[in-house]
Amino acid sequence: MTKGTIAIGAVLVVGLLGVAAVLEERPPPVDSALAGAVTPVVDAELQREGPWRIAGARWFCAERVVEIRRQNGELKVGVHTLCDAYITDGGGLRTVGGESGAKLVTMTEAPHRVVHVETPPDGAGNAEWIDENFSRAGAAEVHRRIATGSGLADQAASEARLAFGLPADTPIRH
Repeated sequence: MTKGTIAIGAVLVVGLLGVAAVLEERPPPVDSALAGAVTPVVDAELQREGPWRIAGARWFCAERVVEIRRQNGELKVGVHTLCDAYITDGGGLRTVGGESGAKLVTMTEAPHRVVHVETPPDGAGNAEWIDENFSRAGAAEVHRRIATGSGLADQAASEARLAFGLPADTPIRH
């Protein structure tokens, strides 16, 4: 082999690795119609009691479906969520608790019903749980969303303002 052949081979290998890395980082494809059908069911379940009870507070959640997998006749819906607890406070709103991160929601096929919600542990073990419970591309997308934020707080706040009958520009204290 000549040095030129070796150089071309090296360039091709590096190029293929680069393409593979870019493809790996793409979010998994999600059936938008199915995501649209399951999201309100997931949202209602998450808001029903919130991650924990806070006297006088009402939970509002926002979620983005990251992936949906069919498994054993059920749907495994991987979501990135943010849930904040709000109370009214002198004509405004105040957050009194919150949680954000990944969840894996097991659901029935249509009619959709939540069977189980799995949440990763806080702190140590969180990233590992995500990697074990999401597809490779789904886990990468969840990690990206967690690291960069995702606008979910604005969505939850808008829902809270609307539910409490407050103007869209009502300030929120933290």
